[in-house]
Amino acid sequence: MSISQNFSSYASGNIKKCLIAVLVFTLCGLLLAGCASEGDVEDTSGATQTPETESGGGNGAEGTEGDSAPTLADIAVDDTNILEFVTLGQIRDIEFDFVPIVPVTDAEIDSWIDVQLHQHAVMVNVTDRFVVVGDTVTIDFEGFQDGVAFQGGAAQGFDLLIGSGQFIPGFEEQILGRNIGEEFDIHVSFPEDYFVPELAGEPVVFRINLHAISAQEVPEFTDEFVQERFGMGSVEEYRAMVRGQLESNREHSALNSNRIQVWDEVVNNATIHKYPAEEVELRVSRAIMEFTHYSMMHGLELEDMVAQATGLSLDEFIEIEIKPSVFRDVGLDLILRAVAVQEGIVITDEAFSEAVRGFIEEFGFENEEHFFEFNDENAVRIAILADEVIDVLMAHAVPR
Repeated sequence: MSISQNFSSYASGNIKKCLIAVLVFTLCGLLLAGCASEGDVEDTSGATQTPETESGGGNGAEGTEGDSAPTLADIAVDDTNILEFVTLGQIRDIEFDFVPIVPVTDAEIDSWIDVQLHQHAVMVNVTDRFVVVGDTVTIDFEGFQDGVAFQGGAAQGFDLLIGSGQFIPGFEEQILGRNIGEEFDIHVSFPEDYFVPELAGEPVVFRINLHAISAQEVPEFTDEFVQERFGMGSVEEYRAMVRGQLESNREHSALNSNRIQVWDEVVNNATIHKYPAEEVELRVSRAIMEFTHYSMMHGLELEDMVAQATGLSLDEFIEIEIKPSVFRDVGLDLILRAVAVQEGIVITDEAFSEAVRGFIEEFGFENEEHFFEFNDENAVRIAILADEVIDVLMAHAVPR
């Protein structure tokens, strides 16, 4: 499991994709963010304290008691002792606010198609009219203050999208209505808060030479277009395909919203008493190893990369960011496995192999060996188990 995974990941119908993503990108996202995400999960890790290996004590899924460090156990967790690590609360007949599937409208299909058409637009030269909003003009310009050219105020062959607001107010507007080959002056004033003090609030003149005008040419939505671009037989066939995709996405989103509610309630109702020390240490080590690999790719020492991204020392980052995330993930695994044991949910070797074959096909791996070069087998098993567990929870949940 990646150290940034949260409670909601378990409840998602897209769980498998979350777990199969390359781990380093997840880790780097956490590092660049400077902290683990808040709001999605409750911290069961005891904040920043360093855990000591103990045999007793406990902490609930909603936080630790008295801000004490999490309790670590020197025994491995399995199906025979999982309930020593976790006490489950209510897992059946959980009420949730049912999220319905909203029908897809023709206007939404039109909007989708319009986006696709614009993605296939091409730039064409315009020679038979003047500049209008939305055109891209190719210009030379040079700026003068009191008749003297100022530094950084000139360029040649510059492409400017009219209406983009890329230049100071008034600049683009004075190019509207101009024609290719025109040379003209633009009179503008820099904003009062301009970052160059000598120019802030000052009137200037830009001398412009307009070389070319180009515009986006959006293709027409025709049978020929969808045949060439998408291999569809007709406009009607393409619209039907788009409707199907949008309906599938909407159904998936509504399903996930419902599943997340139920899973979050199960987590909130559970109490974690202790964590398997070996598993926690292994995940912390993996996280550090991934960060180290990433820092080496960028020619940095790990300590320097962490300091630049977060302002923390490496030891502080491990205690404040990595360990709490690891405890959170391990805690989620424990709750998941406890529900599976209590409900008698088992992933057989046959079911596991079938799911892996599905992953290989879906994500384009060459074979099983290639797949497991990039994916931890235990993480994949947890992903498969998560889907099964949430399915059972939903079968006994009660929509409001």
